[in-house]
Amino acid sequence: MPATESTPPERPAFDSRDRVAMILIAGLLVANLGFAVCTARALSVTHDEYWHLPVGILNLRTGRFDYEPLNPPLTRLVAAAATSIARPDCYQGPVELSQDPTTYGLKFLRMTGERHQHYYLWGRIANASFSVIAGIILAIWSWQWWGRTAACMTALLWCTEPTVLAHSSLVTPDTGLTCLTLALWYALWRYFRQPGLWAAVLCGIVLGLAQLTKYTAIILVPLICVAWLGWFVMRGRQQIPMSRIQLFGHLGVILLLALFVLNLGYGFEGVSSTLNQVQPRSATVTRWLGRWPVCGQLPLPFPKSYLIGLDAQKHVMESQHPVYLDGAWSVTGFRFYFLWALLYKLPHVWQLAGIWGLIRSGLGRGTPSLRGQIGFILFPALVLFGTASLSGMQLGVRYILPVYPFLCLLAGSCFASNEGFSISRWQQRLLISVVLLAPWSLRFQPEHLAYFNEFAGGLEGGAAHLLDSNLDWGQDLLQLKAYVDKQPDRRWAIAYFGSVPPGELGLQYDLPPARQPQPGSYAVSVNYVQGRPHVVFDQQGHPQPVGLDEYGYLRAFQPTKRIGASILIYQIRPSDLMRWQTP
Repeated sequence: MPATESTPPERPAFDSRDRVAMILIAGLLVANLGFAVCTARALSVTHDEYWHLPVGILNLRTGRFDYEPLNPPLTRLVAAAATSIARPDCYQGPVELSQDPTTYGLKFLRMTGERHQHYYLWGRIANASFSVIAGIILAIWSWQWWGRTAACMTALLWCTEPTVLAHSSLVTPDTGLTCLTLALWYALWRYFRQPGLWAAVLCGIVLGLAQLTKYTAIILVPLICVAWLGWFVMRGRQQIPMSRIQLFGHLGVILLLALFVLNLGYGFEGVSSTLNQVQPRSATVTRWLGRWPVCGQLPLPFPKSYLIGLDAQKHVMESQHPVYLDGAWSVTGFRFYFLWALLYKLPHVWQLAGIWGLIRSGLGRGTPSLRGQIGFILFPALVLFGTASLSGMQLGVRYILPVYPFLCLLAGSCFASNEGFSISRWQQRLLISVVLLAPWSLRFQPEHLAYFNEFAGGLEGGAAHLLDSNLDWGQDLLQLKAYVDKQPDRRWAIAYFGSVPPGELGLQYDLPPARQPQPGSYAVSVNYVQGRPHVVFDQQGHPQPVGLDEYGYLRAFQPTKRIGASILIYQIRPSDLMRWQTP
């Protein structure tokens, strides 16, 4: 879907209202960063963070990227660089490679001791910068398209979105990919508006950086090619002020520069490796090499660790994963999983503003320019959303987090006017509604990760709809420890969904009985209460498998307390057990 070229309206001179708008946007971004820091301080180390930061520190210290190749290194390196300010006393000696990434997290935890949460805080703050950068781009883009009011409303919606705030507070690559996907599409729009070599260079750099965040960013390569070719065809030769050779040369610059940035990010490690040297494990690559074995001997212009990680990620995606939606489990996923996830997780103000933006542009209330702009931002959103929906790895709305900036722009388009600077009376009423309702989504601070809107039932009702990183990602272990420490006379049965062994924090506990409840005190993660299969750590830190619905019997009992948003406390008495056993 190409961008629609339009002549921007004649802008009035920069006045005091513009300055007020800029101050307001800056204040919103500062507040967003403040909320992210408070969230980062409050939450325990979550499931994937446990190894993301230690591996990033190893990458930064050794220049090697084969410790855990399932994720590219950019966001890890950013977090590790920030953490190095705190001078963590860890990984002073050689570290052996491990097939289990939690090994790195465990060593980091033991070497840093009580200070480990402090080091993760530094990495989390660094990751929050990606959200702030995305907010700046959204505000600038909205201002350029629709004026200062739309820019302020877009910034307000972005800075108060709980899922965005949650993942910007963690050392994970999702926010980095989201920021760079938005930056790439903005750079592409600038190229379409004024084609030139430097605009192409900017696109290439951002595309390369995006490849260094997550392997799913590879879809941006064909996406940008399709958008570029669509723009070339629809604009026509007469409207483009340069030759075809120059234009296609610019596309080549984008792709080659992205490849260079990718290799630079890996320090050109193992460039020119072959697939045979990578020793692929994924069925797709193995089957492909079986048909064309000569391809396995061809040198490839990619870092070896990148190829290993890309193949390993494909292998993981080919595996079956337990996916939960509205009380049902599947190992192949649900066709409309992410559609329901947006229905449950997006604040209602986003949903209403986005729907009205679609209606306004689709029913002809907007100008042709507005319809073209909406089409331009919906194209990548629909492709990214559709690609994620076809995958069986439906473990959280974070997999479609790169769609969120485009939804935010769509919602902000409600405040666009034909002139671009003044808004109508009905838009003023909508503006008041957004200003009043948007901050309401922050009411669960700091439990933004577990946010569900009113339709889904809020924090308490969310478990009936979605699990995993939508709700329970191990973020409340520290709160659980504080609660258990206040009751030293009780012996607890704990089943914690997370990568940190609770015993490493000094918790004394047993594992809950399987299938058959017994009287006692229980602290169990919501994922397990709802039947999620996984593993738990016993007192000695040994992983023990948990089968499907192994602790599901707890749903028959009423929890006495909720720790944070993800851990339920049960006090099961003999009388409760008798009622459970009675048909």
